[in-house]
Amino acid sequence: VVLLLAVLLPLAVQSEGDPIVSKPEWRIALLCAIVYVSCAAIRLARYNVENTHDALAKKKFSGLPVPGAAVALVALLVLHEDPEVVGRYATAVRILMLPAAFILGLLMTSRLDYVHVFNMYVRRRHPPIHLVWLVVIIGIGWHSPPLLLVVLAYAYVFSGLLLNLRRDHGRHAPADANEHAA
Repeated sequence: VVLLLAVLLPLAVQSEGDPIVSKPEWRIALLCAIVYVSCAAIRLARYNVENTHDALAKKKFSGLPVPGAAVALVALLVLHEDPEVVGRYATAVRILMLPAAFILGLLMTSRLDYVHVFNMYVRRRHPPIHLVWLVVIIGIGWHSPPLLLVVLAYAYVFSGLLLNLRRDHGRHAPADANEHAA
């Protein structure tokens, strides 16, 4: 969050000319930063209280882990500072950073399940489809490392949403099928 504010502050206070970041945008940035930091503190406190050592705890987290949220936010900052992006898409990335910080904060305090990436994907055997994904990842990384970081970080953020939608859809599907059978 400090990096986010450090990127926006020079744009909000310029010695010459009009500032790129307006005062309302700067105030929104401060609000988003406060929400993000507060939610990160709540997430860490909840993790310390609810952490168990059973098998299920080694497969998933309840809520977006703080490191996952941090990587997602830093990925946008790295993309914003990329020389190829600065000229063309810097404004769009800067506009995305504020709602991203706010939403990532809320996802940290949510009860959505997120997989424990290391335990689920690194410590087990891999099917051949992982090779295809590895080639795609290397291709994106070859083209633009900052873009790769954004794609990987937000793939993880959205994976929790998709995992929970799939789980909830599976939970409600048998009840609907039973109603139609009756």
